[in-house]
Amino acid sequence: MKITPAMYGKAAKCVSCHQKFFLPDSGEISPGMGMLYLKDHKELLRRTGIFERGAPNTPEKENARQGKHFPTLDPSPEPEFDPSPILTPPKRTGAPASCDSAPELPAASVEMTADSNPGDISEDLPGDSCGSESADSPSPIRLREKKPFDILEPLRLLCSYQNALDELECQVLATEDSSAGTPAVDAYRRSLDAVWDRLRDMLKKAHESTQRQLTGIETEINRVMVAFRVGEINLAQYMKQTAQIRASREGLVRYAHHLVAWQRVEDPFLSGGLMDVDLDSFDAENFVLKLPPCPELPASQTLSELYTRELRDAMRTRAGIEVRLAEWKRIQAERSGSSVSDDITYKEFTAAHKRIDASLCFYRQRLQALLSDAGQDLDALHKYRRDVLERDRKGQIKNGSKDSLLKDIDNAESALLRVEAHIRKTLHANSAMEVPTPDIPSPGSVPTPGPSTFWSYEQAFYLTSIVFLLAGLFLLFLRGTNSVARLLLLFPMPIVLVQPSILFIRKTAARFVSATALFFLQAVVIALCLTMFFQIASPLPAKEFLLGLDAIGIVFMLGFFFSGAALGSVAVARKGYGPLRKLFTVLFCAFFISSVVFFSYPSLSASDPEAYSQSKTPGQGNALITPDPNEAQQATNAPEPVHNTETDSIGSEADTGSDNAVGDAVEGEDNSVSAILPDEHSVYFSLVGVVHKTGTPPRFRAAIQSSVGDQIALTLQLGDVITGEWKALEYHSDSKKLTITNGEKLLLLAAGDRVLIDDYVSETEGETSSE
Repeated sequence: MKITPAMYGKAAKCVSCHQKFFLPDSGEISPGMGMLYLKDHKELLRRTGIFERGAPNTPEKENARQGKHFPTLDPSPEPEFDPSPILTPPKRTGAPASCDSAPELPAASVEMTADSNPGDISEDLPGDSCGSESADSPSPIRLREKKPFDILEPLRLLCSYQNALDELECQVLATEDSSAGTPAVDAYRRSLDAVWDRLRDMLKKAHESTQRQLTGIETEINRVMVAFRVGEINLAQYMKQTAQIRASREGLVRYAHHLVAWQRVEDPFLSGGLMDVDLDSFDAENFVLKLPPCPELPASQTLSELYTRELRDAMRTRAGIEVRLAEWKRIQAERSGSSVSDDITYKEFTAAHKRIDASLCFYRQRLQALLSDAGQDLDALHKYRRDVLERDRKGQIKNGSKDSLLKDIDNAESALLRVEAHIRKTLHANSAMEVPTPDIPSPGSVPTPGPSTFWSYEQAFYLTSIVFLLAGLFLLFLRGTNSVARLLLLFPMPIVLVQPSILFIRKTAARFVSATALFFLQAVVIALCLTMFFQIASPLPAKEFLLGLDAIGIVFMLGFFFSGAALGSVAVARKGYGPLRKLFTVLFCAFFISSVVFFSYPSLSASDPEAYSQSKTPGQGNALITPDPNEAQQATNAPEPVHNTETDSIGSEADTGSDNAVGDAVEGEDNSVSAILPDEHSVYFSLVGVVHKTGTPPRFRAAIQSSVGDQIALTLQLGDVITGEWKALEYHSDSKKLTITNGEKLLLLAAGDRVLIDDYVSETEGETSSE
C-alpha cells in the first residue's frame, strides 16, 4: 500500500490479508528507502485493540480478565520460545516496542541460534544503535545490510579454515593443560588474519573501482538524456543507447553489492557451505585470492524480464527451503535428542534461507530502479513530443515525417507504460505464482532504423523467387544441346542469389533504390540469356500448359511474381500506408511483373519447326537414305562397332561437319521439301548424345516428339526399338554416328541431329505386306 505523510505513525490494517500493524514515523525511515516490506519488520505488527506504539501489545480487556498489569513504559522481558526452528513470525505478547523487548530490523544478517527463536528473523547492526535511543522512542527502521547470494570460493574456503581454527581453539581450551597448544593456535590465527586482510583489501579496492565505473555510467546516462532532450539524437538512438548503458550498470551494481557483502561474511554456511578442510594444509603464502569478473547480463532479455524471472525462481527456491525446514522440524520433534549433524543441517538451511532473502531484496530494489528509469524515459518522450509539434508548427519538419515521428513516440510510450505496469505487479507479488509472465515488448526495440516491419515478408518473397528462378534455369540447362548454350544460363544465377542482400541496408530509401536496380538488372540479364539460349541451343519445343506457356515458362512467371511482391514490400516499407493499401501495392507489383513475363516468354522461346527438318545442304540436315542394294550392301559390310574407345560426349559443330554429313541424298529419290515435310502422324527423332566407355557397349541419349508436342526422352542401346519398326542398328565409332532403320530405310545420325520418321506409313505398309 502507498503511504502519504499524513499516515505516518498511525495504526493500520491490510485490506487484503487483514494483518494489523503500525505505520512507521517519518523519522524512522532511512533516506533512500522507497519501499518497506512488512514481513521484514515484525516490530511493526500489532494485536487487535492496540492503537498506540507505546502501549502493551495485549488488549486491556484481556489483561483485566487475566489479572495482569503491563506498564506502558516499563518493558517486560520477552517470553522464552521453543528453540526448535520455525519460519512463522513469533507472537508478540506483552512487550512494548523498545530496544529491550523488540529487536529492530536493521541492515545486518539474520541470526538464528538455539538461544533465541529461530523463526524470529532479526538482524544485528554494525554498532550499538539501541544505546543512543531513549527507551520510550521507537527504534529507527534501517536499510538491510547487504548479504551475498553469489558464492566466492576463496571466501568460502577461508571461512572453512576459520571455522576449523575456532574448533581447534575450543578443544585446546577444553583440555587441562592448554599451554602446549596455544602457540600453534596463535600461529594459525596470525596466518588466517593475514589472508583475511589481503582478501578484504582486494575486495575494497575492487569496490572502489566499481563505484567509479558506476559514477561514469550514471554520467553517461544523463548525457544521453540531455542530448535527446535538446534534439542531438533521435528516439531510436536514445532508446538503444540507454538500454545498453543500463544493462552495463545493472551488472556493475550486482558486482558492487557482492563486493561489499563479501567483506562482512565470516560464517562458512552463509558464504556457500562448510567445507571439509585441514589446518595442516593451510598455506598463507600460496593461498590463491582471485575475484570473479563482473557479470554480464544476457542480451536476449530486457532488464525487467530478467529480474522478473530471477525473482520468480528465488521465490520458488525459498518455498522449497521452507518446506524442508518444516519437515526437519517435524523430524526433530519425533527424536529424543539432537546431534551435531542435525545442527549442521539446520545451519545450512537457515544460511540458504538468508541468501535467498538477500537475493529477493536485491531484485526488488533493482526493479524499483527500473521503474524510476521508465519514469525518466516517459518525461523525455513528453519533451520530445512537444519539440516535434513545435518544429512542425514552424515548418522545420518534412512533409510526412511528423506522423511517422508521432507514431514512433506513441509506440515508445505504450511500451514504457506496459513496462511500468509489469514492474509494479511484480513488486506486489508475494509468491512465485503471483509473479506475472513477461509478455511486454522491449522499449529499446521501438522504432529502430534499418529493416522495416515488412522485413520477414520481404525475406520470404525473395527466397521463394530464388527457388523458382533457379529451378527454371536448371530445367533449361537440362534441355541445352551444347556447352555454349548451357554456359549462358550461369550468368543470371549470381544476380538472382544476391537479391536478398538488400534487406541488410539500414536506410529505407537506399534499400528501395538498390532493390529496384537489382530487379531490373536481373530481368534484363535473364531476358538476354534466354534469347541467346533459344537461338543457339534450339531445344525441342515443349508441351504448352497455359495459353502458350510451357512448364518452364510457368516456373519463370512464378519466380518473377514473388520477386515483384518483394519489390512492392520494399517500396511500401518507406511509406506510411495503411494495411490495405500496402497489400494492394504489393499485389499490384507482383501481378504486373508476372503479366509482363507471361506475354514476353513465348516470343523469347519461339522456334521454327522447319528449322529441324531435313536439309539437302551437306552437314546441316539429315536426308532420308533410300534403300539402294549397293548402299545396303555397304552398310552391311560396314565395320563392326568398336567398344574399346574413349567416352563420346555430346556432339558439336565439329562433329557434324561437311565430311561427316548425315545421309546424303541418293539418286532417283525425291528430296524436295514437300516430300520430307511431316504429316499429322509423323514424329521427330533427335539424337542428343552418345556415351561410350571402355569395355561397355555404347548408349545413346535420344528424344522422340510427336507432331502434337508430346516429347519422350529415351536411353537406347544397339538393337533397341525406338518407335514402331524403327530401331538402332549399329554405331560407327570412327565417324561417331548411329544408324537407325525400320527395315526399309536407313538413317545415319550424329550427336545433335534431328530427323523426321514416318512411323504411321511404315506400320501401314507392314500390315499390308503381312496380309
